[in-house]
Amino acid sequence: MIRRPPRSTLSSSSAASDVYKRQVSTQSTGTVLTAEMGCQGLLLLLLLLGCCHGRSTVHSNMTTFGVAIKGSKCACHEASSCDEQVLFEHALTPSATHGVITSMWHAGTPGSPQMRVYVDGEVGGSVAAVEYPIPLAHGLAPEDAASFPWEARTFGHSHTTGWYNSYQIPFTQRVRVTMQCSEPGPIYFRVAGAENLPMVIGRLDLPPTSKLHVKTFDQTVGMGGLVTLASIKGAGLVTQLNMFVRSSAAYQEGCAQATVDGTKLWLSSGLEDFFLGAYFHSMPQMELRTVGFHLSNSTTCPSKQDGPNSLAAYRIMHTDPILFSQSLEFQWQPHGNQPELTRAGFPISCNRAWPPSGGLEPAPGAGGDPAVGLVNLTTLTWIYTY
Repeated sequence: MIRRPPRSTLSSSSAASDVYKRQVSTQSTGTVLTAEMGCQGLLLLLLLLGCCHGRSTVHSNMTTFGVAIKGSKCACHEASSCDEQVLFEHALTPSATHGVITSMWHAGTPGSPQMRVYVDGEVGGSVAAVEYPIPLAHGLAPEDAASFPWEARTFGHSHTTGWYNSYQIPFTQRVRVTMQCSEPGPIYFRVAGAENLPMVIGRLDLPPTSKLHVKTFDQTVGMGGLVTLASIKGAGLVTQLNMFVRSSAAYQEGCAQATVDGTKLWLSSGLEDFFLGAYFHSMPQMELRTVGFHLSNSTTCPSKQDGPNSLAAYRIMHTDPILFSQSLEFQWQPHGNQPELTRAGFPISCNRAWPPSGGLEPAPGAGGDPAVGLVNLTTLTWIYTY
């Protein structure tokens, strides 16, 4: 039998133990700990202080809603003509103040189906604040089957035509989810959510009246132009960027930047740096928790000699969102440090020192120089406003 000294007997660790023999109140949880707090007690305290933020107490008025669909068919008349079709609709019950879609799963539908989520007053109209092609919203280029399975923080890829996500889409009255197929095929689908569920993004509790906007940019631009990926008024935060780029010219030297409430904010020292990569995405692909990319037709630094290459990339910013209180402009400049761009009035716009500079502004209109190269650019910028 192991004999332990009586409590009044001092041991070599008693001085350290006495430090933790007290009541500890945690303001964020209201919990009072009364214990002889050694290492285990200290660990518990750290968990309470650091890990419980963003968690909520379950209430009896929280109710799950959703549907699963097995083997429906795309509403297509011809190979290139498909109708938008409703997959799900839900109106809040009288006891609910708001609802949140929390997950969607897709399988079997070929091509690049277009998803739309209409909330509140948008239901019955033709414009949805949340609209996206399924592959790009899940980190892939339209033609990129890629490897599987892999998972990021807000979405995953489980098969060639298998995707799932945990995008939180709040609403205060009703919600309608639709799909428009790009070609004939089957539909396997599930959507789920809950009424009265708190909205939590990273470490931030959002008001239940928050609204998700997926801002789409889809154009062919000239090299060197300053492209506005998203512009919005009011208060909110940027939580994710999905990007697809195709070009035969070098374009990754250009920097990402934002104008937040009228003030310039530098976001990267190059395109690959914004996606937390390095050296022009010299790896062909990377799938990590918050960032990733697939680089096609080029495994070296993209240059004019590499031929056409395409980049599909994502960055999930739940732990480091871009916050704004009045307005936001989110921009990127496709640029490869080509001297002819500078001569044409499109110098590279990046910050090179502290204190930060305003950068060299491209020529008015920011259309770039198509003679140096063209960039096919599609982006989805995920923004919550409140």
